[in-house]
Amino acid sequence: PWGHYAANMAHDAIRYRASALSEADFTGMRHLYYQRVYVETARLAGVPVDARRCRLAPEELERLRVAILAKIKGLGEDGKPEFDATLWGWNFGFDYAPSGYRLHASHQQAHQQYARIPGRIPVFSGKVGEVDGMDRVDGMDSLPTYACGDLVDAFIREYRRETGADFFHRYIAAIRTNARMDGRTDRPGSLIVFKDDRVLLFAPKAQTSQWELQLMTTGPVGNILEADTATRASLDRAMRVAVQCLEALGARMITTIEFSKRMGVTDTDQRLLYSFLPKLPYSPGSFTEAQLRWINSHYPEDFAAACRGASPLGEAELIHP
Repeated sequence: PWGHYAANMAHDAIRYRASALSEADFTGMRHLYYQRVYVETARLAGVPVDARRCRLAPEELERLRVAILAKIKGLGEDGKPEFDATLWGWNFGFDYAPSGYRLHASHQQAHQQYARIPGRIPVFSGKVGEVDGMDRVDGMDSLPTYACGDLVDAFIREYRRETGADFFHRYIAAIRTNARMDGRTDRPGSLIVFKDDRVLLFAPKAQTSQWELQLMTTGPVGNILEADTATRASLDRAMRVAVQCLEALGARMITTIEFSKRMGVTDTDQRLLYSFLPKLPYSPGSFTEAQLRWINSHYPEDFAAACRGASPLGEAELIHP
């Protein structure tokens, strides 16, 4: 509901492998997502915009983003967008089934879907006050909606209550100063696959899926409305590195999920986070994976080193100051 879009490769652009995806492909597909969210949010916020059947130039998109943020900030608490969360996911490639390859994406093996989520939805229960979180809006019962980024929000708020510190500030520092759990110094010690001054692409210390990678903003960017032109470009480039590294190592289908902060939230340090979940041939999900844990046969530092070695970028391009 509320605008589910499937924006794929053009009909004349066949992409059967992630290795065939160019930087222009990534920029173009992600631009569809950015523009749709910015334009619809602008219209609801009362910010003038004319983007009918046209592609906004990067500088136009940035001006629109800044205008939306200014309008929301000027309205205070009343300026929080009605649709304050985004839902985004991507599939790359084929899913491998025992019967052979099975297409797992709608078009040309590069398939993205996205939608916008309101803060609350009406319900017809007649039990207002009896269900946790239920409230009354415009004479109707309502409940807060769910977005997967809310899991992150709940965790970092609990972390702050228990420790008095912001989670992501410590988390980013821990990734950058990582040490191997086996204590070895003759093996790679870094979890980072790609970084610049805006994003980190890394192997999480506790992967919830075989060969999982995660992409995270390092600055105070929790959703795409807070991401400026340079940050969006960094995200797009790191995504390309992620899927092409994983495919080079043998992945044949990669599902990517966005975990984002709700728009208008200013009291947390939540970062924009993406999880890349490869599916391996003849390796179905297991009971442990369903419990959000996975028993791996490798250390994450060794996996990160393998990704760096398989990257389409050279070593000098992977790790920026």
